[in-house]
Amino acid sequence: MTGFFFVLGELIRALRQKGGGFIFLAILFVFLFLAVFSGLFLVGGPGQGTDAPRPLGGKILVHLTPGLSPQAIQALYIQLLEEREAERVNVLAGDALAPGGATLQVQATSPAAGRTLVEKLKTTPGIASVDYASAKRGLSLPVSSSLRLGLLLGLAASAVGSLFFARLGFRGLLGAFAEEIKLMRVSGLSEAMILGPIVVAGVLFGLTGSLFLIAAVNLAHVGLAAHPQAVPPLVAGILEATRVQAVSLLSVPLGFLMGALFGALGASLAGSRELQP
Repeated sequence: MTGFFFVLGELIRALRQKGGGFIFLAILFVFLFLAVFSGLFLVGGPGQGTDAPRPLGGKILVHLTPGLSPQAIQALYIQLLEEREAERVNVLAGDALAPGGATLQVQATSPAAGRTLVEKLKTTPGIASVDYASAKRGLSLPVSSSLRLGLLLGLAASAVGSLFFARLGFRGLLGAFAEEIKLMRVSGLSEAMILGPIVVAGVLFGLTGSLFLIAAVNLAHVGLAAHPQAVPPLVAGILEATRVQAVSLLSVPLGFLMGALFGALGASLAGSRELQP
């Protein structure tokens, strides 16, 4: 195991030398790959893309008046929960039991109930505004075939770019301690102890891109949920916590997969003639 951790440590230290810049570019392209993949989930949705009412009970965004007391906010929250036209109430931004700034999403039981509920909410004290866009158009627009094709092309391009820079990066990293690798082979160290750390390093690089994507998506969700009116309908999927959670969960195995491909590329380079004794 000493040889395993020695090779892994040398790879990490070599990031500061030749090849490190290419590895960082590879991680950046993994981030771009996952960002484009996220677009397949966060862009578009079940909305109609027009000002016509939605065919099913719509989701209504309710913005509470800032500065309300905790007791007043709690009373409004409970009132919405008890409305017979409301099927459920979710908190999108802020804390419904904390002073001010909360945004609630109300799911109506039917289209007719939704229209009735919207009229009620317009005159309810303590409610600053009702987001008609979500009630009329839905939270997002349907993804056109051309946009979906563009996302798929971007997905392929970013994947190829990440693998290209990963290959250049590992070539530089392995070249930084080529003599040590030759010496380990001469001393009888197994190939698994030499190639294993390279694969592990590749996986770590891929997972780093995943962590960046998870952080970016969740920060965007928290920041934009505080101002849902400013979010264009096309990207309004970022406001839905379930979509953000799905993207976060899926980015981990995808980052692992890309990292494993990085590691496979690095291992193939480590087996080249230049690194044989």
